[in-house]
Amino acid sequence: WPFTTKPQSKAPRPNAKSLTVNSDGSGDFNTVQGALDFVPDHSKQRITIKVQNGVYQEIVYARNKDNVTLIGESRDKTIVRYANNEVFNPHPANIRTNPEPGTFPSRRAAVAIDNCNDFNVVNMTLQTTAFGQAEGLLITGDRNILAHVTVIGSGDAVQANGLIYMVDSTIDGAGDTILGRGTLFCERCTL
Repeated sequence: WPFTTKPQSKAPRPNAKSLTVNSDGSGDFNTVQGALDFVPDHSKQRITIKVQNGVYQEIVYARNKDNVTLIGESRDKTIVRYANNEVFNPHPANIRTNPEPGTFPSRRAAVAIDNCNDFNVVNMTLQTTAFGQAEGLLITGDRNILAHVTVIGSGDAVQANGLIYMVDSTIDGAGDTILGRGTLFCERCTL
């Protein structure tokens, strides 16, 4: 499985405020996960990650990423998806005590934004293609915004923890649709 990396001279500056993701290699990163890994934990400055149209087949997990705007080129053509659920990623503690798959939520979402504050997701589709306990999005933190987003999941399509504002968006779920221990305020949304 051969691969190459960009020369260091073409890498984004460590303090870059704007990053681009394009699966064809023309951006700063080929994956959304790669761009989020580049963002420092608890950033004091806003960092914008522009995701070009395409289907990004990847599990995305962002933890401790504050002041991030993740913006897609087109809501219907910028799609981040993966077949993830509690069967594929059970919690290790549950495996030891229970031979059945676990349901630890931070491991089963296609996209998890965990312990992130002031995180904005704009203009894209987030989707799990698996069934069962399989969120399209798990989001935990305060002052997070979802705008012009479609979330598709199974079990609980969205798990919302913390303070979240959702506007002009759609949640499409098979099961509970929304689960959480926080406040999710929806304006002009379709559930």
